Amino acid sequence: MIDILMATFNGEKYISAQLDSIILQTREDWHLYIIDDASSDKTVEIINKYIKKDPDKITLFENKKNNGNICENFFFLIEKSKGELVFFADQDDIWKRDKLEEMSKLFKANKPMLVFSDMTVIDKHDNITAPSFVKMQALDVKHLTLRKLLVQNCVTGCSMAVNRSLLNVIKIPFSLPLHDWWIACCAVLKGEIIYCKKAYTYYRKHDKNVRGARKNNSLSYILSRINNKDDIKKMLSYTYDTAFELRSAYGASLSSDLKKMLDEIAILKHKGKVIRLLTHFKYGLWKSGIIRKIGQLIYM
Repeated sequence: MIDILMATFNGEKYISAQLDSIILQTREDWHLYIIDDASSDKTVEIINKYIKKDPDKITLFENKKNNGNICENFFFLIEKSKGELVFFADQDDIWKRDKLEEMSKLFKANKPMLVFSDMTVIDKHDNITAPSFVKMQALDVKHLTLRKLLVQNCVTGCSMAVNRSLLNVIKIPFSLPLHDWWIACCAVLKGEIIYCKKAYTYYRKHDKNVRGARKNNSLSYILSRINNKDDIKKMLSYTYDTAFELRSAYGASLSSDLKKMLDEIAILKHKGKVIRLLTHFKYGLWKSGIIRKIGQLIYM
């Protein structure tokens, strides 16, 4: 049995297309869990129409107040899920019909695993703007290590699936803002990550995306990196917070070298630029791409 988890908020424009793409999956043994974060549009009304058609396939939870915390919302759904495999979905994408069937084949029995795939980028009119999200973003998805993932999350939530064996060893830190980043770090630490080159998701880029997609070498991307120092500093802070949470959650089972590395990274939040630079060089804590590395060096 497969569970699909989706967090929604004011998604009336695209959610029908996403729900239709899930319903049309070639593998039919799935259940969709949705949590709505107090939408003010017709999102819940649309979802309820689908539930009325097939109440055994969709379960909806509604937040009374908007908490704006996508990480908390997804971990709530994880705790509700029961399936052996769990897929994560955005409200505004479109899934290719064989996504569940093909990605589920990549899991190995009784081993904690995360599987994620490339995505095809589309615009608000469903036009393809990039055949490969990974290439467009210049992401290094080969041989993912904890050091790589601590500084840059290459695993986009809507492209990933995990098995129950992994969920059983994941400890939930509600203080972190990004569920996919945390799950990926736990997976590389306690299990295995597999990347699939084939794109099984049409990833929609539009004005209201929480996290969008731009070409890594585009002028708009370069200018945004130069001008948006607060975003770079925020992501560095996430790195240090994640290291602290991993050390706290799994310290007893980690090697002494790994404990030392996480300790030295975690305290960087309270250190100056020189110590941060030395530690990043020591452990090779660099993002992929020269533009991202320059941003780290300038704003660290």
